[in-house]
Amino acid sequence: MSIFYNYDAMTQRAIYRRKEAEKKTFQDGKLIKTDKNGTRTYESNRCPKCSGSGDYPSMLDDGICWKCSGSGYYWHTWKEYTPEYRAILDARAAARREKQRLDGQAEWLEKFGFTPDGECWIILGNTYSIKDALKANGCKFNPVLGWYSREEMPGYPCEKFCLFDFIEVAERDCYHTRAVVKAVEAIKNPPKNEATPANVSSWQGEVKQRRDWTLKLMRSVDFDVPSFSGFGMDSMTIYIMQDEAGNIFTWKTSGCMMWKKMEGTELAFAHEGDTVTLAGTVKAHEDYKGTKQTALTRCTVKEIKRDE
Repeated sequence: MSIFYNYDAMTQRAIYRRKEAEKKTFQDGKLIKTDKNGTRTYESNRCPKCSGSGDYPSMLDDGICWKCSGSGYYWHTWKEYTPEYRAILDARAAARREKQRLDGQAEWLEKFGFTPDGECWIILGNTYSIKDALKANGCKFNPVLGWYSREEMPGYPCEKFCLFDFIEVAERDCYHTRAVVKAVEAIKNPPKNEATPANVSSWQGEVKQRRDWTLKLMRSVDFDVPSFSGFGMDSMTIYIMQDEAGNIFTWKTSGCMMWKKMEGTELAFAHEGDTVTLAGTVKAHEDYKGTKQTALTRCTVKEIKRDE
């Protein structure tokens, strides 16, 4: 069923209500009480929604204010506090919120198997085969922490973990924060003591220099960026390559790394491990986490050799 509104008639009625409101007598801001702390209480019979006009810009109820039902009169009171007493009230409200937070935090810790200090013992290793035994012993499972217990589990490799070392408030999904995730990963996958090889990558060529490069495709990473048109997202790919000397090259493009041998033949796409010969311009010399990288642009693939 369609509803049609006579906007001209509604406008005329609104104008009439406003003219009638000009004839009304309102009692605005009458002081009725002053407390010992300086708080003043005022009252008024002017509707705070429509300011006494009786109409409100809405297609509901023919544009009549629903607070005063179109009369323009609505008795209400409000208070004005001194700055000193306002500060006291704010402090009391903050104390109530802190108490509610602590009460809720204690309940959350109890519910999800942590001690009141936010501590637990993370079970290390492959726990899939023993998950039933862990569950029977009161352990809980979390996608981030894995299986964990409120107390140390004799006979199982465990590592103590405290939430409050990484967060301030224990609440819903707090263990999904970046700091907690990284800390758990460090516990489950401790760094190996093996000496890491020295970083031999160095910058190659001069900026704006264009030449041919023979590189090995190490990997490619896809990601989205805001569209150049201003609407939606565009897909980008960064190709990470390495030469025989161990120098790292990158090429960021919205296209694909492909090679057409000759006219009329199929396209050959590069895969990880392939050796690619391309012509590219040195865009910049960059440093990524201590590794020197040569950024290329405007690359043209000349040959792709498969990694047998």
